[in-house]
Parts: sequence; C-alpha cells; structure tokens
Amino acid sequence: MDGGAANMHYAQSLLLCIRLEQLSCKTDDLAQKMLRLVPTERISAQEALQHPYFSTLPAPIMHLRDGKTTTC
Repeated sequence: MDGGAANMHYAQSLLLCIRLEQLSCKTDDLAQKMLRLVPTERISAQEALQHPYFSTLPAPIMHLRDGKTTTC
C-alpha cells in the first residue's frame, strides 16, 4: 500500500471509529460483532437477528415478510 492509500485507509478507519462512538451501546456492540476482520469471528445473520439491538425496533418493522420493502 502506498503512502496515499495508507493515509486514505487510516482516515476512513478513523471516521468509522468516530461514527461507532456516536452509536448507542446496543448498536455499537452489534456493529463491532458484524465488522470483525476475520470472517469466522463475525456474528452470523441468525445471531445478529437475536441481538438485543433488534428488541428496540417497533413490532411492524420486525414482522415484515421477505421481499417486502419500506420507504421513509
């Protein structure tokens, strides 16, 4: 990695860290588990859905059928 690419990578990593610090504890914990560098250490999709973060979502969002989309 050349100096410019290394600086860009560092800046992006720093920005991600700053953003993660702004998240609630539940959100931060889930994000950290999903963003592990080693794939085998990452949380699975099924485990992620059982994470306490999702207990804070309103019921209608949690019960959307597959293929259903929402708009803001």
